[in-house]
Amino acid sequence: MEYSAIPKSSSGPVTEQSSSLEDATLENVRQTFPVKLFKILNDPINQECLCWSDDGQSFGIRNREKLVKYILHIHFGTKKYSSFARQINGWGFKRREFIFRIERDHIDYYYPLTS
Repeated sequence: MEYSAIPKSSSGPVTEQSSSLEDATLENVRQTFPVKLFKILNDPINQECLCWSDDGQSFGIRNREKLVKYILHIHFGTKKYSSFARQINGWGFKRREFIFRIERDHIDYYYPLTS
């Protein structure tokens, strides 16, 4: 989170009573692709299309058709999955490869962390 985006208290320093980091909402942060993606992943209404993996280390696209139809044009201004995939790759996310994939439409992505 960009701390410069957190509203400053007009009555002096920030205290527990006047404000906290939890009061700063994502609407106060510049809406970059990762911020938008995070909001979508945390909204239960989107779980059928896009969701976190069970271990929380990656996210998965569960229904590409519904993702394109109901989410991409609203949140990302596009109706093209290829544009969304380009954004995922451009921000450094990697596709998780599986030896055995039950459904062709399921694609998981993770962000490689450096040690």
